Amino acid sequence: MTVALGFRAKTGRAICVALAEPARAPEFVWRGDVSLVDPKAPETGQPHHEVMELPWEEALVAVQPLVKRLEVVARDTIASLMRKFSGVCAIGIVGSPYRSLTKLGNFHILAHAAEGILFRRVLEFGGGTSQDSFPRLFGTAIIQRIKDGTEKRRIPFEVAWQTGRFPMESRRTRCRYGCVAGSH
Repeated sequence: MTVALGFRAKTGRAICVALAEPARAPEFVWRGDVSLVDPKAPETGQPHHEVMELPWEEALVAVQPLVKRLEVVARDTIASLMRKFSGVCAIGIVGSPYRSLTKLGNFHILAHAAEGILFRRVLEFGGGTSQDSFPRLFGTAIIQRIKDGTEKRRIPFEVAWQTGRFPMESRRTRCRYGCVAGSH
């Protein structure tokens, strides 16, 4: 069975769904929360909070050891799901898009914003943007990188991009999946 995994990145976790073929009318297979926190290092749950009182440039350097741990956790989590659902052909990831955070004045708000971006990014790492052995990562293809470093969503839903469906049809499909999988 060919399966596509979809992730919605949250702080310290992700909501994951598995959909099976056919691509024109994917069938819901599974939904669950996956932890992105290293259980041996609870500070990976909110890594930017650990360094939030440092100047921003110093904080970006100081948080790197925690980011490396999160990348390992994300890679292992996705590998585990790929073993659970053999035949994974694609992975989609949505979450907080990259944006410049330098204008945020409050260090606590800055920490939350940075973590939103970070947890999407570690899922992208774990999903194969840095590793050829993973399936095609289609979630980031939905995001268009603009020259100034910001991102812009081109279409509202990954399945629309993959299957060629129109946005309204995809919205109805999401509602149908929501009824089956439950909301979160």
